[in-house]
Formats: sequence, structure tokens, C-alpha cells
Amino acid sequence: MRIDKKAQMTMITLVTISLLVLSILSVVLMVFREIHSTALADEKSQTLVNVMEAIRADLKRLLAMIMANASQMYAFHPYIHNLTLFRLRTNALMNNWTDLVSRKYGALVQIGQPGGSFSFEGKIFQIPPGNSTFKLYWYRPVSATIGRLNATISISHLGIRGAVVDAYVGLFMAILNITSREGEIDIYLKIMIDEGVPVADIRGVNLTILYPDLNYYWRKAEIVNYRHVRRGIWCITILNSTTAPIYRMGVAPQDPDGVIPLRIYAIDWRGIVVSSLTYSGILLRIEKNTPDKLYYYNSTTGSYVELDRGETPDEIYTIEIDWNFTLHFLLNEIPLDYSSINEKPPPLPPIPVKQLRVYTSSDLSNWRLTPFQSEYWRKVNWYGHRIWVPESPANPVYWFNRSCRLVFQVGFRNTAEKVKYVKITWEMDCDADIIVWPTSLRYVYNPPEYKDVVSETFVVELIDTEHTTMRDFDWDYRGAAALGFRDPDGTFFGPTDLHAVDQHGRRPGKYRPYGKWKVFSNYIGPYWQVKLPVRMLIMLNTSKVISIYDERDKREDYYATLAIVYLINNSRHMVGLMHIHWQDTKTFRGAWMFISMGGGVPEKYMYMRLKAHKNETKVGEYEDIPEIGYAIESYKYPNFFSTHWDNGIGRAAFLSESAVHALYTIGGSSDWDDERPRFAVTRYVPYIPERKEKFHSLEYEFVHWDPWDPPNPTITFPAGTYYSYWFVIYMYQADDDESAWLRAYKYAPMFLESYAPSISVVEIGEDW
Repeated sequence: MRIDKKAQMTMITLVTISLLVLSILSVVLMVFREIHSTALADEKSQTLVNVMEAIRADLKRLLAMIMANASQMYAFHPYIHNLTLFRLRTNALMNNWTDLVSRKYGALVQIGQPGGSFSFEGKIFQIPPGNSTFKLYWYRPVSATIGRLNATISISHLGIRGAVVDAYVGLFMAILNITSREGEIDIYLKIMIDEGVPVADIRGVNLTILYPDLNYYWRKAEIVNYRHVRRGIWCITILNSTTAPIYRMGVAPQDPDGVIPLRIYAIDWRGIVVSSLTYSGILLRIEKNTPDKLYYYNSTTGSYVELDRGETPDEIYTIEIDWNFTLHFLLNEIPLDYSSINEKPPPLPPIPVKQLRVYTSSDLSNWRLTPFQSEYWRKVNWYGHRIWVPESPANPVYWFNRSCRLVFQVGFRNTAEKVKYVKITWEMDCDADIIVWPTSLRYVYNPPEYKDVVSETFVVELIDTEHTTMRDFDWDYRGAAALGFRDPDGTFFGPTDLHAVDQHGRRPGKYRPYGKWKVFSNYIGPYWQVKLPVRMLIMLNTSKVISIYDERDKREDYYATLAIVYLINNSRHMVGLMHIHWQDTKTFRGAWMFISMGGGVPEKYMYMRLKAHKNETKVGEYEDIPEIGYAIESYKYPNFFSTHWDNGIGRAAFLSESAVHALYTIGGSSDWDDERPRFAVTRYVPYIPERKEKFHSLEYEFVHWDPWDPPNPTITFPAGTYYSYWFVIYMYQADDDESAWLRAYKYAPMFLESYAPSISVVEIGEDW
């Protein structure tokens, strides 16, 4: 209904403007008749002056109406933020008017858009010549809504040739100062119109003042008094209530006063809007918390080995923050580091995403414009658990709001780099557009053959109900969801399975999530053709499982799966966030958190044991696994890191601490050694063992499982069991050296909860 009302408003405005054009025409015709009936030269000259002033006044009225309509839409409509539309309407109306005057009355009136400069409070606001007509410079302490037209008039039979009439329209607002006292806040505003005329009567201006309530959103302040100070400067007093107080925010050593965050809208008697903010950006400090050195236990030498992480070109974090500057680190929410509400920065304001800008720096001096994207997320009740799920990429013309996340990257190229600075600001020019950044990310959708997400590091086939069989792998997954990995050069690795339970004879992982991957690869709305520059989001939400051995065996009483996968630009890793909920109590032989096929490319493998077992490392080769059946080897005490490599390529699997915890709390509850979780590797593809096709996997089992040494222990998942975790696939270059795994190990802490980056505020920009 709101869209219809806005459309009605636009139509009403157009009708009003059309009537105004007729009014202008009638005035001009009346004056033309006066000119023809006037005999004396002085009287005729004065009448011509009146003609010029009448045209100037009517041009200003017409320009003001167009600017009022455009500025109100931009200020108060959530997504109509395209000013070009209103400029085109202005051009069409003016062209119709000048044509009519020229044809019927011999008066040539040519409308021009010469552009120009407006100066206010030390700022220069430009209207480019051409088709701009008007400009909006908003969301800063000093803001302006300005417009200019001119008319070149020729009336040959009266001897008038090329007379030029200028029409300026503007509304300017500056936030000069804000003072607070108990219960009230005084805001000193300077408001002027057109060619610098002070507003002498504030009663003709409708002021709306908003402030952030961090437990709500933005609230409207109550204006309790106003007084005129001098020449367009007004003191506006608002109430500072105890129930929803207005705080001074962003107080820091570099900025001891902080700011009182306010959004102010002024609407004059013509309907023109201007909008100002008391701040123009937020400067943040992102600190990495990974150690400079790592340690592991070498069982061959019987000693600990120190690894200096040194150069870390792949330590690139994808930072995602919401309007309130909570850092979302994979499945964790990390609040800003502050001790009082005054140290917290004001929120990101609700302005169109297309105007936002992100800059990064290592030294606060050299700043680099950084790619970012905005995403819509919502918190849902998923089987009794409140979790965040992506709704879609943002529409860049929409306001940044409580549902949005700002996503960008910061890199730490070596251990000497501890801190990066991030400046989040916005363009005050409301014609500013999003920057279309180059990206390697693309989505190839042509099922059933192709459903691929691609980056410079990965080609991932999304195996699901639309694409059931991975290319170069002769096994139909029957709609089970998995991730099929290959290198961009075409090298085949094979499927990575998200979660699996039960055995099918002597074959593993009978039941797996059944459903369809949903892919978010582009912005939405008018920017639907623009690719996301930072990451693609891939999501699976299903309550069903299916047997990959029998398509008729589909169940809804086992477990539900919510998987969110990030394919990241400019990165060598890919992230999978997992939520598992058990519908009913079930008991199985065999349960797998993760199975990742290597496709025969890697020949060596390695895993790390729990810290309680000295972080001991185990290195092996697939060809050394005894050829019993399809050749399985399993190891006790799995931890957060495993990898396999050779032939120039390495691939690592990092688990979160929550994943390791789930392995041991669900699978490690028994004193019987075989019921404890295992790290396992499989030499040959278990689905078609007679072919002896290389599988070369990395696997995490909730319990020990060996089809050649039955009976296997059972594992029971009680109804309501819930666990969430993440895994990361990291690609690296590796030779056949036994220590090549260290090239991956040095990045393992990046993805552990204990080493998550921290975020704090440095200062609030008041006039950047």
C-alpha cells in the first residue's frame, strides 16, 4: 500500500506542476498583451522588467516544486533514491512550455541548466552544468539542497534579444554546536534559503530531530523550545528523557568529547527538504589476535617444534559489522571493546547503501578505498534456537538499516602487522553511486550439468536436487547436498560432504541432507546485474535427509540442516557454517561430521591431535594404507587441523573449537575407546569399491567406524540435540616435502574462536 500512496503523491505533484505551467503561461501572456498596448518607451521598459521578474519568480516556483518532490522522496521513501527521474520530468515540462510560447506568441524562451556554485559555512556546493538542475548534499553537519535554472528570452518585435533570467533555489542547514545540560539539549542551527537569505521565522520550517536508541532504532526527539540568536541562527531545545536518554558517544583518547548523534530533517514552507547528521563517519580499530609463533609436537624427535608464522599473505579477514558495530565472526557475535556507553560509536545511519564508503589504513595516514558489500540478515527461530540467516544481498538504493551488514576485508600480511584502521564514511552527494569493483566471483547456473560458484581459488559444484552428479565423478547423489571441489585449472578433487549418518552395508554415510542450494551472487533491485565484490553466499535449509544409495529412502524424522557457505573473493579459503538439529531420537552405526574427497591429487595427509595429547602431528601416505576393502585408516584424538597435499597442491581443513567440542561431547561420552571420535582417511572411493578409484579423503567421525572389523559401536542422537560449528577449506601450494603442511598450519588460528579479531572505536568524524 505504501508504494501505491507514493505513486499517487508523484502523480498529484505532476498534475500540480502541469497546472503551474499553465499558470506561468497565463501570466506571461497577460504581460505580453500589456507590452503591445503600451505606447511610451519608459512604460514599455518597466513592463519588460516585470516580464523578466515574472518569469524568474515562476521558474523559481517550478524549480522549488520539483526539488520539494525529489527531496521528500529521497528523505522519507525507503528506496526511491534516483534523482535523475525528477530531473527528466523537469526537462520535459520546461520543453513543453517553451515550445508553446514560441509557437503561439513569438516569444523564444530557452531554458538552460548552467550549473553553478553555492557557498555556505565554508563549504562549496556545486551544480554541474548540463542536466543536473538541482543537487542534494546531505548527511553531514553542513548540508544543502540547491537548484538553478536560467531562461534566455528573445522577443524580436520588441527588440529583446538574448536577455537572461537566473533562478536560484536552495535550502541550507548547518549544525553549529550542541550543548547539553540536565534534562535538555540545545542544538544551534543555521538555516538559510536561496541566495543566502536567513530564515527569520522558524515557524515556517518543520524540523524533525532523531537520535539513536541502541535497544530500539532511531527515536524522534521532543522539541520543547526554540529561539532566534541572529541572522538565521536558531537554538532548538530538545528534551533528554531518562527513559530513552540521548548519550554523548564515541568518546576516546583521541576524541575526548565524542558527539551527540542526531539526524535532523528540515522542511521549509515550499516542501524542500535538507538533512544533516552531527557526524560524518566512524574510525575503527581492527586488531588481530593470532599468535606470532605456533607449536606442535614432533613424535619422531620426541620434542616440541616452534613455528614462526612470519609472512602471512593469506591472513585476510572478512569483516562483517551491523548498524550497531557488532562484529559477526563466523557464528560468533563480538561486541565492540568499550567500558561505557559513551565510548561506543553512534550507529551507522540509515542512508542509501550506494553512498557508503570504506577506507582502510595501517598507519592512519595512507588510506585505501576498499571494496565492500551490504547484505540483509535476519534472526530466526530455527527449532527453538535464535540464529542469523542471510535474507539476500542489499538493494544499494535502500537505506542501511538494522537488518544490514557491512562486509569488507582487512589483511595482515605478516606477524609485525597487528592493527588495521577502518574508516566508514559516506558521500554527501546524493547522486553518488556504488562502485562496481572487479571480482573473480561468478555463478554459473545451467542445471543439471552446471551449478557452479567460482572464484580465483575454487570452482565449487553445488551438488543438490538440481545438480545430482558431479562432473568427472560417476556417482549420483540423488539430491543429497554436497560441495564438489575442483581447481580453477580443472583439477578434480571431488565432493565434500557436510554431515552423514549410518552405514549401507559396508559403505559409509548413508543419510545426508537433501535439498537445494540457494545462491546469492548479485545485488538486487536495479543493481541486479552487479556482482557482489567481497563474497557469495550459498545457503541450504532443509529438514530432509536421503540415502545416497537409494533415492526412495527419504526421511524427515532424522535431522535438519542449515548450512551457510561463503565463497570469498581475493582469498584462498572457503567457509561453511553449520547448524544441525535432531528431530527424533535415532541410533546408528557410524556418524560423520565431515568427509572431503581429494580425488587422488594429494598423496600425503596429516592431522593434529588434541592439545591434551601434546598437539602431536601424524603424517602418512595414502598408498601405505592396507588394501582391505577400500582401505580405511583412522586415528584417535582429532583436533581442529588436518590437511593433504602433493603434486603442487595442498588442501587443508580447519575446524572451529565448537566443531571439536561437538565431536567429543556427542561422540566421546563413552569410556570405550572405539566410541571416541576419530580422524580418518580413505584410500578408494567407498561407493564403488570394485573400481579402486582414488578417494584420498579427510574425514571427521563422531565414533570409530570400520566396515572390515565389525561390529561397529553405535551412536545415539537424542531428540532435540543441536550443535553448530564451522569448517574452512584452505588451498595452498605444496610440494612433496613431508613438512609442506606447515604452510597451512600457520593459518589455523585465524578460524578459532579464541583468536577472533577484536574491534574498537578510535574517533568519530564530525567533518571528514
